[in-house]
Amino acid sequence: MGRFTEGEFYHIYNRGVEKRDIYLDKADYERFLEGLFKFNNNKPVELRNLDKAGSPEIVSPEEKLASIISYVLMKNHFHLLIYCKNEENLSNFLRKIFIGYTMYFNTKYQRSGVLFEGRSKSKHITKDNYLQHLIYYIHLNPLDYLSPKWREQEIKNAEEAKNFLANYEWSSLAGVSRKKFDPVLDYNILAELLPERENIGSQISDWSASFYLKNKDYFLDA
Repeated sequence: MGRFTEGEFYHIYNRGVEKRDIYLDKADYERFLEGLFKFNNNKPVELRNLDKAGSPEIVSPEEKLASIISYVLMKNHFHLLIYCKNEENLSNFLRKIFIGYTMYFNTKYQRSGVLFEGRSKSKHITKDNYLQHLIYYIHLNPLDYLSPKWREQEIKNAEEAKNFLANYEWSSLAGVSRKKFDPVLDYNILAELLPERENIGSQISDWSASFYLKNKDYFLDA
């Protein structure tokens, strides 16, 4: 049996080996996001060229190997919420992302060896309420830099948190909120999941620390 099942949602997570930072400057974040978009199709890419994502090309939702619903990039890890359209295609997509970014990073910083902490972790999301909280969780992740205990405690200063998240560049929050178009995301799936436009304030106010504490294994913490 494969690792993924067609027609199901998965929380994908990975971090740097020995918890090392995997994004050292703005260009690194941009290159990883470019890979999420550029490699999400069946167009052949030679191994020696995986470190070069190249100029983005518009592809239809039907051409994408997997549907990305939300994401966040942190200094030493990332979270993706993905809808599996095909088990083999999703596995190939993830392989291209990790190999390509590792080659890019190692070339740029003159290092060798693995960059990520083994194969990415994945959690099959089986209930709608978990799915909703996971979208919140992914977008609230940058609060680690503002208030590290936000997961276990209610978010105290909602306005401060809202402003901080609105200015965090490396998540899908603006795209999911329809404040800007994000080519990484699958808006067809998003429209089914979130028919009404999400906003930062609702994600902050709806976050449940008690739900998190009871279901921590779904959130794949760093």
